[in-house]
Amino acid sequence: MSELKSQINTMGGLGGEKMENMVSEALKLMEKTQENKVLITLVTVLGAAACIYGALQMRKGKLQGLYTYLGGEWAPVVVNLAIIGMGAFGGIQLVSLIVPILFTVLYYMNKKHLA
Repeated sequence: MSELKSQINTMGGLGGEKMENMVSEALKLMEKTQENKVLITLVTVLGAAACIYGALQMRKGKLQGLYTYLGGEWAPVVVNLAIIGMGAFGGIQLVSLIVPILFTVLYYMNKKHLA
């Protein structure tokens, strides 16, 4: 960490202080993720399993599959927000929300075909 700070300070007029703040915030997020990696991994794997099970149920025409799928799709997002905070979805990470939003909209548009 001290080596990184010394490299940032040598940047001088390139926004060294702002860069240092960005790096320290990123390191805090990485530490939070590292501390909770088992929980995050577990919820992600269970969410993926719920998505697969829900998709299979929807394939059979069951409405319950939609809710199972949505729970599996959004559970990892909610857990990441609860543990890491909004920093987990800053900048380019917002792209990771495209798939859950898109599939939620698409599946809800076809909800009428499920019984």
